[in-house]
Amino acid sequence: MEKAAKRRKRDLPIRTYTAHLMTMDLFLRKVAPGAEFQIPYPNMWPKAFITKYRIPETVQTFLFSPFNVIHHPNYIFDNDKDKLRYVIPMAPAGITDNRFVNLRAHTTQVARISPQQFVRELTAVERKVDSIWAKPKKILVFYDYTLAPKAVQTRAKLFQKLARNTVDWPLISVKETVKRNRKDPNVWPHYSGKTYLGCLSQIERLEQNAT
Repeated sequence: MEKAAKRRKRDLPIRTYTAHLMTMDLFLRKVAPGAEFQIPYPNMWPKAFITKYRIPETVQTFLFSPFNVIHHPNYIFDNDKDKLRYVIPMAPAGITDNRFVNLRAHTTQVARISPQQFVRELTAVERKVDSIWAKPKKILVFYDYTLAPKAVQTRAKLFQKLARNTVDWPLISVKETVKRNRKDPNVWPHYSGKTYLGCLSQIERLEQNAT
């Protein structure tokens, strides 16, 4: 989102921290202001992926999407004594992307979290966010799943409904504004720069209304 904004206005300051592929389990057990922790087997992840989390000391706006719960399976790494749940990206058809085959060999896949566990963990996330960052503005972000496989769409309907019923946060629904190639199953979780800029504008309006 902010990459799209930087292309439009190069002097725009970077103000966003992205906890890419972080599960709620990881957030609840490891995150603290200023904390740093590394993902298992950091040298095996593709270069574009975050392998070390550096948690901000302060957060003014907290965005949460149930995307990881809806789309990605959960794994425990064989060298992780804490048995934390991680996610490893999957191809939409359900086959692990070739870049992650060797990495996945060092994991055990575990069951996706149940709806009941999702509600418990999201409730705990809300409490923790308010306690460690002095009650920042909290926003739900829902992806557009219309191009996703049917199984993903079914999970999306369930977990998005649960998220709305669990936390009373403002909602941003991401809707693609540019026509996409429906024959390519890999495009559905990704959006155009125009759509990202629209999301950024929505967030900025919500932040301004909070002040």
